Amino acid sequence: MKKALLLNLLFLFIGAFTYGQTTATDFTATDCSGTEYNLFNELDDGKTIVISWVMPCFSCIGPAVAAYSTVQGYSSGDNVIFYLVDDYANTSCQTLNIWAEDNSMIQATKFSDNTIDMNDYGTPGMPKVVVIGCDREILYNSNSQESGLADAIDQSVANCATSSFTENTFQKLDLNVWPNPVNNNALIKYNLSANTGISINIYNLLGENVKSVINNEQQVGEQNIPINTNDLPNGIYFIKLNSTIDSRTIKFTINR
Repeated sequence: MKKALLLNLLFLFIGAFTYGQTTATDFTATDCSGTEYNLFNELDDGKTIVISWVMPCFSCIGPAVAAYSTVQGYSSGDNVIFYLVDDYANTSCQTLNIWAEDNSMIQATKFSDNTIDMNDYGTPGMPKVVVIGCDREILYNSNSQESGLADAIDQSVANCATSSFTENTFQKLDLNVWPNPVNNNALIKYNLSANTGISINIYNLLGENVKSVINNEQQVGEQNIPINTNDLPNGIYFIKLNSTIDSRTIKFTINR
């Protein structure tokens, strides 16, 4: 009996510390107002999602209110959203709404829907709070009132600031940079299928325009635009090309 108990405890201990999932699990759930949400669609819109599971119970109040208050400290432009979720969807929305209102979490988006499963995020329990960034990365996953929640949200907001600079394939223009990583000089290469106005700018990870490359009319055909990065420190950057044909971005690294 003791041996079996020890083995069970060992498996629980191992399970708690070997949870290695780093990206979120998608779900489509209906909130207590009858609105349907798809997690990945929300993230793709540049939102940071903070989920707090509750029973609800007295011991859930402190962590849930702390997470909710942290989210409320961000501006609407930061797109940080708080989901208050019943742990096993066995509490009515009426009860959950009253509990949230009694604990001053009126603006929380509330769910009693079992498709939002905390088992997707490792060990269940109370409290349970996760932060999911707009790139679908799990930035915070805690079963205790640990510090670091605000830091995780800050990281997501910074990452989301460059979400419009997400790397993609410019199929029409075959946009690329060579070489990559860049030392001090490189070529931005692309093809134009028609005469068009072109602007090319370089952005850092904060979404700041750190270098303007060109802004003029260009002729149809293959283009090779030289850039010099001597004035930029090592790091990750985005080249954004705007034209009347399309607007796309690629990522590159400066590494001297």
